[in-house]
Amino acid sequence: METFPITRVRLPPMKTSHDTTPIGYKEGQEVEVLSAAQTGEHQGFWKAVIKEIKGDFYVVSCLPIDTNESTMDLKNYTLDDIYTADKIRAINPNPYLSVNPFFKLVIEVPNDLIAKNLELIQKSQTHEHFRRALAFISVTFVDHLKSLVCIWLAPNPIDHWIQITKRRALVLSEI
Repeated sequence: METFPITRVRLPPMKTSHDTTPIGYKEGQEVEVLSAAQTGEHQGFWKAVIKEIKGDFYVVSCLPIDTNESTMDLKNYTLDDIYTADKIRAINPNPYLSVNPFFKLVIEVPNDLIAKNLELIQKSQTHEHFRRALAFISVTFVDHLKSLVCIWLAPNPIDHWIQITKRRALVLSEI
């Protein structure tokens, strides 16, 4: 598994669940394309400019990583490629992360509860209300730990807020 420093990671752009209309891209517009820098590498979103549109296909010029956005010149773009609409998105407005905003909480599940309800505990839908009540990103039962592993995002990692969330989770888990 390849790991990346947290400073190379951005949260995805917010997308509302009711927003299903495709974005009308235009030639010359800056976008991001889902691509790998080299064959065999993981894909990521790269800044690009749309040069031409033909139906559902887009000819784009990928921007160099060190491009200063205030001095963009279309003649300096070198990597042209063709992408389908599902590989293109609007520019992500979120900044790169400076600290790790993700936190993990492990809640041990009692053995008697596991013995009676193992199949139910293993289903992700079982924990959906618990996940929503505490604004967790993920709540998963891990068999070998016999625990629920909860992941959440704290945009501003404040120790007090983290402790409150942990206490709320433990209180709800005892119910």
